[in-house]
Amino acid sequence: MSQNAIAAFTHLLHFVEILLFFSVVKHDPLFKTKLAEKFILGVLFSVVIFQSLLANYQFVFQKSLLPYRILGETNLHNLANVSRAQFSFGEKILPYGTTAHPNILAGLIVIFSILIFVRIKHCRKTQIVLLANAVLITFITQSITAFITLWLFLAYQFLGNVKNRKLIIICIYYFFFLIVPYLLLKFTIIRPDLDSISRRVSLNQASLQIFEAKPFIGVGINNFTVNLEKYTFNLPNQGIVRFVQPVHNILFLILSEGGVLLLVVLLILISQAKIDGFWSKSLILLAIASLDHYLLSQFSGLSLLAIFYLFF
Repeated sequence: MSQNAIAAFTHLLHFVEILLFFSVVKHDPLFKTKLAEKFILGVLFSVVIFQSLLANYQFVFQKSLLPYRILGETNLHNLANVSRAQFSFGEKILPYGTTAHPNILAGLIVIFSILIFVRIKHCRKTQIVLLANAVLITFITQSITAFITLWLFLAYQFLGNVKNRKLIIICIYYFFFLIVPYLLLKFTIIRPDLDSISRRVSLNQASLQIFEAKPFIGVGINNFTVNLEKYTFNLPNQGIVRFVQPVHNILFLILSEGGVLLLVVLLILISQAKIDGFWSKSLILLAIASLDHYLLSQFSGLSLLAIFYLFF
C-alpha cells in the first residue's frame, strides 16, 4: 500500500493518459498521411525554435521573459530555487524555457531536434544548424545528459551498418544502467565536493535499500520521495534528506517504486506496443534514463517518451 495513495493515483492517471494518446496516434491512419507528416514536422520545428529563443533570452538577460501565468516560465528571480552554474565569464542562472528544469529543456530540444533531423535527410544545412543549436542549448543549460544523448544518436546511426549490432547494444545498456552507477560511486571518493554526483549516488543507494526491503511491489508509484528519509538514515551523506528528488536512474526508480511487478508490467506493455526496433531506438535515451528521472517522474517526460517512440 502506497504511503501517499493520492500521489500514486494521480501519476497512474498521467501514465494511462499517455498510453491512450500513444495508442490512438499509433493506430489512427490519419497520422500516417503526408499532410500529418508535414504538420508534425512543423510542430517540432516550432517547439525547438520557441524554446531555443526563450532559453537564449533567459540566459543572456538572466530573467524570465513573461510571468508564469502567460508562458509557464519558472520564476528566475527566485535565486534560492533556481539552478546556476559557473562559466568562464562568471556564475549564471541556467535557462528553463517553459519546463521545470534546465535538463528537461535540453532533453526536449535535443530529442525534438533528433526527430526533425531524421525527417530532413536531404537538407544538410538545416541539419547542421539544428545540431549546432542543440549543442548550444546543452552548453547554456550545462546538461551533460542531453549532450551525451546527441552522441548516442550518432552511435545509433553508425550501428545500422555494424555486424555485431545486438551485442554492442547490450553492452551499451549494461554500461549505462550498471557500470555508470558504479563509476559515480567511485568518483565520489575522488571528488566528494561535487554535490551533483554525490546526491545521485546517495539516491541510488537509497533506491537499492528500498528495493531490498520491498523487492516485489516497491513503495508505490510516485512515492519514492515520500519514503526517502526512511531509507537514508544510515547513508554517509545525510544532506540527501534535504535534496528530496526521485532517484536519477529510471531502472532504479522502477524497482524502488514498483518492484519486480512494475518492471514486468512495463515489459509486457512494451511488447504489446510493438514498436519497431524499440531496444535499439531506446539506446539514444540511455544517458537521460541512467542519470535523470524526468522521463518517468514528470508528465512532460512521459509525453516526451510517447512522442519519441511515435515519430522516430
